[in-house]
Amino acid sequence: MDLVGAKRVRIQPAGSNEIFVIEGKESEGGVISAEIEGLSKEPSRVHASNVAYYVSSKGTGETSVTFTLLDIPGKVEDKILGYKTDESGISFVGKDTDAPYCAVTLESEDLSGEKAILAFFKGKFSRDAISAETTTDEAPEPEGSEYTFTPVSDDRDGKSRGQVMAKYVGNDEETFTELEGLVFPNADDTSGEA
Repeated sequence: MDLVGAKRVRIQPAGSNEIFVIEGKESEGGVISAEIEGLSKEPSRVHASNVAYYVSSKGTGETSVTFTLLDIPGKVEDKILGYKTDESGISFVGKDTDAPYCAVTLESEDLSGEKAILAFFKGKFSRDAISAETTTDEAPEPEGSEYTFTPVSDDRDGKSRGQVMAKYVGNDEETFTELEGLVFPNADDTSGEA
């Protein structure tokens, strides 16, 4: 499936009713790209009677999603990365930093213009680097930052149990509502903002 654009990302930390929405609104961040890898398990041949008898490829590989996001609000980044923040607003990163599990959806379109949702039930975000560059005489062009999301199988009871990702392409609003209910079962409002 080829996707065109990356319209919106929704993130809900486990145990929270709040959903952070990153969709290109000023001071609330935007989505530049998302690259999903490891959806297929590396096939391995099983030999018997001196021939390759069977190909084993059930399940997924080491699934990961690399999001390139621009201008994410600091409070959102701190929460999804597990940074500790004190009452003064100082964020700490160290030996006890532990990102919470999060549920995530990515909204895009397919080549025919139909809405496409990719949903991940459970996983953790990480960010490996922060960079800073000197200013020049040219107008600054901000670049996005990379965040890696590492999903795991959903362990909740229901139809998503044991699944890493769900996708839906189409225009049936009831199906979108059903999918978002599977991904964000504790949400007060799945259209919340960052």
